[in-house]
Amino acid sequence: MVLHAFPNTAEHLLCGRCSGVLEGEIQTYTWKIPERTGPTSNDFECIPWLYYSTVNVIKDTNSGLVGPLIVCRENVNVNQIVHRVLLFMIFDENRSWYFEDNIATYSLEPNKVDRDDETFQLSNQMHAINGRMFGTNQGLTAHVGDEVNWYLMGVGSEFDLHTVHFHGHSYTYTDMGKYRSDVYDLPPGTFAVVKMYPRAVGTWLFHCHVGEHIEAGMESTYTVFPNNGKDWQVGAADPTCQPGRGSPGVLMGWSTGGKRLQCDQAPWGEGVLVSLSFAHTCMYPLTLNIFLNERKSNISNMFVFFFSLFFGEIFHYRVRVLARKTERDRETESKKSPSRGMATPQSLLLHSPLGILGTHAHTPGMSLSCQVRDLNRG
Repeated sequence: MVLHAFPNTAEHLLCGRCSGVLEGEIQTYTWKIPERTGPTSNDFECIPWLYYSTVNVIKDTNSGLVGPLIVCRENVNVNQIVHRVLLFMIFDENRSWYFEDNIATYSLEPNKVDRDDETFQLSNQMHAINGRMFGTNQGLTAHVGDEVNWYLMGVGSEFDLHTVHFHGHSYTYTDMGKYRSDVYDLPPGTFAVVKMYPRAVGTWLFHCHVGEHIEAGMESTYTVFPNNGKDWQVGAADPTCQPGRGSPGVLMGWSTGGKRLQCDQAPWGEGVLVSLSFAHTCMYPLTLNIFLNERKSNISNMFVFFFSLFFGEIFHYRVRVLARKTERDRETESKKSPSRGMATPQSLLLHSPLGILGTHAHTPGMSLSCQVRDLNRG
């Protein structure tokens, strides 16, 4: 592995003939941040810039090599602000470095694919937010009372004229003064910051308001947790609940208040060093119906867990969580109706559509089973 240090102290652009970083190499770029690149007196304390590759701008960008550089005023405590970046872009996978690889991987007959077919080319136009479509973004969370900076970035072609709309909350933005709105115009080459102070717990939609764009998948959700995070909890009572090696797992879920549970249509997950936080649409067993709207319901058995998982391992995966009755629970229910506020322990299945659980690879469809109990009731 080769390390290249490449300091930039010049007052002009570097060069257009850079060869890029070869596979297996690491190149470190060091910038001096002059005051002129930071926020002005009319800006918030932090502003976004963009990085991208100049080796092949079109192919590199449409392959996902693009991202934010956040510059803040000196002496700003960045840890007191929740930073969230949203890149709105129609990725043209016809111009991606992975174009031929995708055809070879996903086409049953790669040799018969008509690469010039207009419908085929249109199908490779991915209307994405942070490279993801139809509500599959990860980690867009905050708590009530947080100070949240949303860094909005618009990149792409003349078709990338977006209007970013947040449901559930308004925000402030600066433009020769401070203004309040919930929709922001984002043409290509626009990098902006809007500031939000979440007050309403729940999972909220945001999207591009251009009709064709939202229909094509340019929509997602962000989740606002209660500021204490202890409204209603569900935990794993069985220490065998873990992906991989034998450290105990803990699952904790929260709702808006009391026993009223939320619904989220987009399961997601994101791993960090020793913990994992994610929100899921779940199936609950009939013995837990009593926790929905303070009454038993036979209409629906969907609700959301907002989880934190602690396994002491590094792992990244998307998960669906399903809570189902076991045969023993069915037998118990047939003999005795559940008491108000009590829940028989149920099986909780962790299923990975990507086939990766923890640090171990499994075939798609494999599940792990845990026992669930109400931690607030011991």
